[in-house]
Amino acid sequence: MGEKTGIEWTDATWNPWIGCSKVSPGCDSCYMFAGMRRYGHNPETVQRTKDPTFYAPLRWKESKRIFTCSWSDFFHKQADSWWEEAWDVIQRTPQHIYQILTKRPGIMVHWAKTHIWPPNVWAGTSVESQKYAPRLTLLAQVPARVRFVSYEPALEAVDLRPWLGLSVGGESASLPPVLSWVIAGGESGPNARPTHPDWFRSIRDQCQAAGVPFFFKQWGQYRPVFDEPLPVKTRVVMVNPSGSIGLYAQSTIDPRYHLMASVGKNAAGALLDGQEWRGMPER
Repeated sequence: MGEKTGIEWTDATWNPWIGCSKVSPGCDSCYMFAGMRRYGHNPETVQRTKDPTFYAPLRWKESKRIFTCSWSDFFHKQADSWWEEAWDVIQRTPQHIYQILTKRPGIMVHWAKTHIWPPNVWAGTSVESQKYAPRLTLLAQVPARVRFVSYEPALEAVDLRPWLGLSVGGESASLPPVLSWVIAGGESGPNARPTHPDWFRSIRDQCQAAGVPFFFKQWGQYRPVFDEPLPVKTRVVMVNPSGSIGLYAQSTIDPRYHLMASVGKNAAGALLDGQEWRGMPER
């Protein structure tokens, strides 16, 4: 974590505190839990970082996009005693863009109602399945210049049209556009759940129809199998558009399934239909 990062959609990470707790299935294989244990910390104990880290953005003179709380959730209730201090750092550094991504948008809304929301703070929430799409209705209440969603890890197909300002079922859009950026990606790591390519194609097409930047971050652990040879003993599964999984060894291949190979995040890459999708809002 720090002034440089491997996360593709940001320039830096800032963690005024670390540690979190799981709130939905998208949290099941979160990298933070394994990382905290590797460093000898309890990942479910939220703790303030030391001053050099807490105040780091004050030293960064060059403008950066900063993923805030990449090892926590800014709006975790266990961090509430530090919110004011961190918000002061944000307000004192208008040269940076702070990308605050939360799974607790209700708390974000309450904060926005009681504090000035600076124009350099982008507000986002995570939606891993349709069940959690109502988080976007809460996000709509945050007066951020850029509101975004992270559809990662993608666990099933998601319809974002109501929050992209698109019509559904031939009816006119019932809500004004909420989102101005969409990030999508599959899960990585040894316990990753494979995705279906059509999930990402659908989100991409929805974004194009709405004129909203689409950022495809990664396939994750699994990538689609086409006709190329795979290394011996590569695990291959068949994924149904509903998310159900069957083994490649099944005698009957259902045409609705797509073969996905476990090759690791780096080998899987981020090409969707032969090209990268790296859409970003204007700074």
